[in-house]
Amino acid sequence: MCQLIILLVSVLLLHPLTTRLDYSKLDLASPEARNKVLKNAKKLKSFPDSPWGKVFIHQDLTRRGRKTRRMLVQKLKAKRLAGEADLIIVNGKIVTERTHNY
Repeated sequence: MCQLIILLVSVLLLHPLTTRLDYSKLDLASPEARNKVLKNAKKLKSFPDSPWGKVFIHQDLTRRGRKTRRMLVQKLKAKRLAGEADLIIVNGKIVTERTHNY
């Protein structure tokens, strides 16, 4: 089912040293639209061969939150290089991803 979401402003920000897209900022018309986008963002991962498979959508973080998340991502990458699998970040912690379906 397709739903209409009104987008007020879309800003594409390029990486300063290259021409690749660093991130995009979206301003949505209402909090309900924002919640729909954030809630359905994880569904993009269900298409592994799609260019959307590596897209991450999350709400803006404070400076402290960005710093904490950056450290968590570095720890997550180190653990993955060490051979641990099925790890994700949930609520500020690195946890094992559930592999079963409901």
